[in-house]
Amino acid sequence: MLKLVLTFVALLALAATSFALSYAHLGTLGLVVAMAIAVVKAGLVVAIFMELMHARATSVVAFGTALAFVTLLVGMTIAEKLTRAPPPLAPALAAPAAPPDLSPPT
Repeated sequence: MLKLVLTFVALLALAATSFALSYAHLGTLGLVVAMAIAVVKAGLVVAIFMELMHARATSVVAFGTALAFVTLLVGMTIAEKLTRAPPPLAPALAAPAAPPDLSPPT
């Protein structure tokens, strides 16, 4: 029971840290820090509350496989975005046609 309470307190501390860092202007490092905090929180939930540390090996392998595929999916999405070719330019339009002559015939 003490382990669950300590884990809950750690999760609250990480949530407070995440909230406090939302007010700090870290630039591009902010995303890295936020993701690191999220990974630690997810790891605590999976290991302690979902009791994956004490689960059978098949459960651990299934979780690891799912995590690997999600990581692969996110990695491929980021790689596609970074290597995407710029969109082609709009085709050049022909010279505009002269406006029609609407004057009455003489």
